[in-house]
Amino acid sequence: YPTTIKVINAPDHIGSDLRGTDIMQMYGALTRISEDGSTLAVVERGARSNQSNSDEIFIYKWQNNDWAKITSFDCGNEKCGNSYYSGTELSDDGNVIAFTSDENIYVYEYKEATNDDGSTSMQYIQKGDTIIFPKSDDGYQYSYSSLDLHPTGNMLVGRADVTGQTSSQLGSNFTIYDFSQDNAWVQRGSTFIDSSNSWRNYGKVKISPTGNIIAWATTDHSGDSSCDNIRGRVGILTWSGSAWLETDSITSCDFAYQPSWHDSENNVSNYIGRDLQFNASGTHLAVASENYVYIETPNNTKNYSDNGVYHIHPISTTGTISYDSSPLHMPYGFNGSNEAWPSYGGESLAFHRGDALGT
Repeated sequence: YPTTIKVINAPDHIGSDLRGTDIMQMYGALTRISEDGSTLAVVERGARSNQSNSDEIFIYKWQNNDWAKITSFDCGNEKCGNSYYSGTELSDDGNVIAFTSDENIYVYEYKEATNDDGSTSMQYIQKGDTIIFPKSDDGYQYSYSSLDLHPTGNMLVGRADVTGQTSSQLGSNFTIYDFSQDNAWVQRGSTFIDSSNSWRNYGKVKISPTGNIIAWATTDHSGDSSCDNIRGRVGILTWSGSAWLETDSITSCDFAYQPSWHDSENNVSNYIGRDLQFNASGTHLAVASENYVYIETPNNTKNYSDNGVYHIHPISTTGTISYDSSPLHMPYGFNGSNEAWPSYGGESLAFHRGDALGT
């Protein structure tokens, strides 16, 4: 059946339910709500009634004490905005939306526009030209896998992951753009390429509210061979005034991963950087990771528990990370047969505007 989306505020249900219309569509494949709570973006993906794929992004505004559909972006047969690693983002006020569509990034802004009959109305109109990731030098067209939009809506970063062995762009490519006074997206600095592990290079990317620091995660990075079963890497880019430079990173051996109750006789498997978030002032970076750990159950059997681990790292204005915070571990539980069940933590997190962490 079509998916239903509910919006809640503490214990309160806010507005009417939003429901998909086609049982073949994955309505709500990704959702985003603006920081001020005024705007909601819902990505729908998949085939409509057994037809070809047709992804669509719906935009709702809070009007007259309910959610009103303002517009939608139909991407046809292209995959748009639905990346697991964040293909759709809103500005803090909800008036700017950016989304990926294969090799393209589209940005729209909600503003007054002139209609065909000469009247004016508020509409989402394209903000600047479409940003296109260039073909690689081996002739293949790679797509943007994720993006992030600055809270102001005037800066963005796109990530394209190139896997062609003959390409000089092999690895994760990061392109950063500012919106200029000439109403155009202008790339800031050259494209930065992280080629440290080119075949396991997918993950999220985030812009600090300061606008001068970028964090990205490569969740399935093979890691350091001296640290067993730990995958993932978080990299930090800092704007020097003329170029983007990698100033720090979190690798597998930096990761304080084992909770006190783990079974030390068995290996622990980790995936660092499932999600990344900066706090509102850009002074801290939160990193969510999955932690598969063997535990001993009440009936003396051993089983894996999918246990989320969350680290909050102070980050300096020069892009260096500190490690003075203890990790937060999600709890695990047992079912009626005394077998461990996973908590499925580590998939996502968020900072409240007041800088409190939520998972």
